[in-house]
Amino acid sequence: MKSKASEPGPGTSLREPFDFGRNWWSALTIVETRLRNTGRIQAANLLSMALTGGSDVVSIDVQPARQSAHKQGFDIFIDADLDILEALGGADIGVARTAIKVMVEETCHEFLNCRLLVDVHIAPFLEEHSFANQATIWDTDAKPVMWDHLKFRSRSERIMHLALCERRLTFSPLPAIIHSAEQQFEPGFLLFHAGRVAVIELNGSSHGSKTSEQKKRRLAPFTDQGLLVYCIAHRRRLEYVQAVRFVEEILFLIERDSPEPLVEMVIDSSGSIMRDITASASRVMQGEVVPDPPEAFFKPKPMASADGASVAFIKDIHLRYRQASGLNERRFFDIEHSLIIPSDVMILGAYPNGNPGEWSPSHMASMAHYENGEHEYVDGNLPLKGVMRHFLRTTLGIDDDEVRRIPKTHLVFRRATTDTRFEACQGISLTAAVREARPFVEEMIARVSPRIIILEGRRSLDIFRPLYCPDGFTKPTEEPIKALLTGKGSAKPTEEQRALTNERGFIAFRPYEMTVTCLGQPVMVIGLGHPVYFGRLPEWQGVLEAAQRVMRGTLNIVER
Repeated sequence: MKSKASEPGPGTSLREPFDFGRNWWSALTIVETRLRNTGRIQAANLLSMALTGGSDVVSIDVQPARQSAHKQGFDIFIDADLDILEALGGADIGVARTAIKVMVEETCHEFLNCRLLVDVHIAPFLEEHSFANQATIWDTDAKPVMWDHLKFRSRSERIMHLALCERRLTFSPLPAIIHSAEQQFEPGFLLFHAGRVAVIELNGSSHGSKTSEQKKRRLAPFTDQGLLVYCIAHRRRLEYVQAVRFVEEILFLIERDSPEPLVEMVIDSSGSIMRDITASASRVMQGEVVPDPPEAFFKPKPMASADGASVAFIKDIHLRYRQASGLNERRFFDIEHSLIIPSDVMILGAYPNGNPGEWSPSHMASMAHYENGEHEYVDGNLPLKGVMRHFLRTTLGIDDDEVRRIPKTHLVFRRATTDTRFEACQGISLTAAVREARPFVEEMIARVSPRIIILEGRRSLDIFRPLYCPDGFTKPTEEPIKALLTGKGSAKPTEEQRALTNERGFIAFRPYEMTVTCLGQPVMVIGLGHPVYFGRLPEWQGVLEAAQRVMRGTLNIVER
């Protein structure tokens, strides 16, 4: 039973941003009324049936999805019996989808003080089996749906499909596999990556009663052939954020050539992914509280946490910066995105992205000082999270717990959307904001005392080099990598354009050895093209390989 949140009426302006993820039912009720009042009757009727709850012919689900720097992202799934959608007509389904999407975004912005990016998916429950994939329905009570021209048996399968599509991977959803000319298997997904084939299985509550031996026997036709098998245990519906984390973990294991043929994964109560080659994580699906994992589990070192001195240090930085800048609200600035503790590697961005007038704390991993070991690249929802988490894990060969120990801050603390809009957002120039933050940044660099500094984006390098390394630099042997950036990374350059990148491309990777004044010693400084844009281009793989050579060479890391 869905709980009804309080419903703000039209014209109401909320001071605090509305939490759509928790109160979507209430928001969509307002949307349904506005659709009806503006004459969009078919869309209103469909949404009304979906919101009544417990309907066997129409259902609705809302999941967090991709988001921009200052807009929350959500997918709205509406599934309905085929005859209901046929009554609307093919063209009207598209009209209803667009009407609901636009009205949700308008309503939340105008009345609920939150900015959303929404995708609405309207799909039919299916009776037939003539589709591209198999997805045989073994549970007679289950209602399959067609989505993205494919058939899915559960919403968790659709969520995993979305997460795999997000990473632009090559995979086959719900295929039929024939073994020994008679046995038929239908694994969740076949993933083709880095020259390997992996099976991804989603084990919901119905799998909880199966023993480890039963699961191993069922999956033996895959493991006996050298395929990697990853079983994801979840008690209820798989959430999008969880699916993205599982995909990243699986890619990490494949790329590191992990030897375990069968790995079961589960997210524990702390949000960490646990891996178990004996598949005992099924206890979670049966509702048990999982204690400290046994030795068979992959068990990382305890999550980083700040000691009293580290907390006192960053609180003092906050206090003095607020006094110097006159800023008191977090929406106007961000100082750290992780613990600020000694580390061999440190990350510096140019400035935190976002419009202070529209910023919401909902995407931040911590509203305090990250004293519990949170890190925006592991626990937050920033656009940079996925690409930079993968960058650090790949180049350094580390896990999430070790990523949390890599400090991240900015060269400017004030929040803005772009360079050109900086003064409009903050009331002072970008140059003035650089000077304002510099003494505090130098204190944090000195505390971390890194051997490698990673600069995110060209603007970071432009700021850092003349101010923090005035004595100049020497370029090491690693050559820069260039890439042609068109359409902010979304467009695919032609072969002719790509051939010109050696001469006229933007810098995606360039390492320097610089003497950092506040450290008084040379440091390896790696300039990256902004990962949000360059991370989508083919050249990014070359960036990963080059950065791995430079960083592991600097730190004397050997393959483990």
